[in-house]
Amino acid sequence: NPPDAPNGESVELALSYNVPTIVLTGNFDEFTRAQLLDQGVLDYITKESRYSYLQVSKLVDRLRKNLTTKVLVVEDSRTSRNHICSLLRKFQFQVHEANDGLEALEELDNHRDIKMVIADHRMPNMDGYELVKAIRHEKRMQDLVFIGLSANGDSVLTSKFIKSGANDFLSKPFYHEEFYCRIMQNLESQEMIQTIRNSANLDPLTKVYNRRFLYERAEELFANKASRKDVIVSMIDADNFKSVNDTYGHKT
Repeated sequence: NPPDAPNGESVELALSYNVPTIVLTGNFDEFTRAQLLDQGVLDYITKESRYSYLQVSKLVDRLRKNLTTKVLVVEDSRTSRNHICSLLRKFQFQVHEANDGLEALEELDNHRDIKMVIADHRMPNMDGYELVKAIRHEKRMQDLVFIGLSANGDSVLTSKFIKSGANDFLSKPFYHEEFYCRIMQNLESQEMIQTIRNSANLDPLTKVYNRRFLYERAEELFANKASRKDVIVSMIDADNFKSVNDTYGHKT
């Protein structure tokens, strides 16, 4: 706390302006921590070591990424859906909503850049279990994170979701911090996989997809042709390009 705001007045001021707030303190007090989290701070981090500052830096970077990260919440209970959406918006996510599995598939079709789906198990028309199976017909686990929810903490249900393609599963009710940790952990795993894929599939100099990527996509392209979807392939060859590299260097 700064000298002129010893009792957390600066936190109250920041929250009053809807500014995402992280508390970094040298004192750990369980009551104060719970009180601040209830007020709406994103996290309560104690200055125990150098890692504490790295943790703050990591969280700030995550918030920046969240501004362009879309999450779809699928829940037929309006009260529960509003609660989950509120938690996500507090962490700066772009939130989309659906009432059941069928609405969720339509929303995914309209917004192909959604990165995560959080879906309840029991829903009308199409439940969460059927939804994850339908999604995995088109999107792999590393392309779209799916987290299942249920008020029934049955371990059989958990394994059923995971085996059907869910990345994770949470039992309701859940602690807010556990919810955020699961969200962040799954997104970070997704981003790490994407970084590795880019290293393998993108030319490091031009950032253009390489021959390896074309070979991997060839089967998919031919499958589209078999289903009578248009396939467009172009090839560009720059004459005497080697002389440009030899004269001006590869970075040109």
